[in-house]
Amino acid sequence: MIYDNAYPLSAQDMTYDFDEHKYVLNLDYVRTKTGVDLVLRMNSPYIVDKTTAANSFLRTVSEQIYAYVYSYNLDNDYQEYLMAKSPLAREALRSAMLAQIGYILRNGKIDEYVGINLDYVNTSANTSLDDLRGQRSIHPQALQSLRRTLEYGDKLLYNGEYWYNESEFSFRSGY
Repeated sequence: MIYDNAYPLSAQDMTYDFDEHKYVLNLDYVRTKTGVDLVLRMNSPYIVDKTTAANSFLRTVSEQIYAYVYSYNLDNDYQEYLMAKSPLAREALRSAMLAQIGYILRNGKIDEYVGINLDYVNTSANTSLDDLRGQRSIHPQALQSLRRTLEYGDKLLYNGEYWYNESEFSFRSGY
């Protein structure tokens, strides 16, 4: 399907990183929507530049959400295209990232150290940590946002094969 040529769109809420092909939330938007000043949260004496550290945190959140979406399908080219060009995907990503920020601030970055699902431990000695943790590293509200149906019935969290006209789809053309 052909999506909006005005996208990807950098605005007051998010900026599109054309090198990484990802949206990243803006610090001021996060402060306005959540009431949390991430710069002030960076209170370690080892952090020299708190603004850079806060922006790095927002990049990490973006990477975590994008990695989760990409884990759903082998056709990451089309998923990337949807996230760059679809207005509804942009809204879903923004909501998911906001939910994920609150989740990480309350619980830490779960995918790095905790959240093992003990029901899976006995199934195999070779079970990876990602399988043991399951979806615990992504906030349920973020998952709900990513499950929204986009324009033309597309979905970001889709396990099947995307059906699209290859002549209409131009990967990384204009974004």
